[in-house]
Amino acid sequence: KIRLAAEAAKLIEDDAVIFMDESTTTLHLISHLPRFKNLKVVTNSMSVLQNLYRYKIQAYCLGGEFSRDSLSFFGREAESMVKRFGIDFMFFSSSAVNRKGWIADYSEPSNSLRRCVLEQADKKVFLCDKSKFGKHGAYTLAALSDMDYVILNSPLPESIDPGKAVIRVV
Repeated sequence: KIRLAAEAAKLIEDDAVIFMDESTTTLHLISHLPRFKNLKVVTNSMSVLQNLYRYKIQAYCLGGEFSRDSLSFFGREAESMVKRFGIDFMFFSSSAVNRKGWIADYSEPSNSLRRCVLEQADKKVFLCDKSKFGKHGAYTLAALSDMDYVILNSPLPESIDPGKAVIRVV
């Protein structure tokens, strides 16, 4: 996860607005952010907010219903608020990439918010470790081919087609 985040950080530019979801993988991205100027981070994650605070990085928290399991916000309020931002980069992870190349998760509320962010983001960056290949999540989010970048710690199985996504293996 640390290597995935380091590779993802190479995509960020000064003055960017980025979204980070509540996944533990994106938490590792935070230590790379202080080197960028005028960065703004939009998140639904309390853990991300707490870590951004340590580095004095400007952050915006999406409100809404609170999940005690993931320490994150979701729901209509969060989805409405995210539509107010021009998001340059969306960094996220998920629980599974099924054999058909679909990103999936076990939380429909989290996926619903991610779908809204996918619509807003200029660049979609999916971070995934090999333990998630071939797994099934209850709720599909998007195809790998809909991503701009897919950052992995192992090559994808040949049976999974990434489409046009730029694959980076670290």
